[in-house]
Amino acid sequence: MAMSQEEQDNKDVYQRALTVLRSCLTSKGYMSAPEDGAQLWTRDGVIAGLAGLASGDSTLIDGMERTLNTLAAN
Repeated sequence: MAMSQEEQDNKDVYQRALTVLRSCLTSKGYMSAPEDGAQLWTRDGVIAGLAGLASGDSTLIDGMERTLNTLAAN
């Protein structure tokens, strides 16, 4: 069965959201924005990490662990 336009749009939006999550991910975890000089804030990092967990993507899941480790160390 062919995908409806709405289903295709939803899939595209989901993929763009994953791209944004990946762009905010650093060795320290999820930064507040995908730009140089962005900081790791608890609220932003944990919300992004929850999205990473929900995605099932192992790289994004690891990002939640790195975020929590950085927050715990600081």
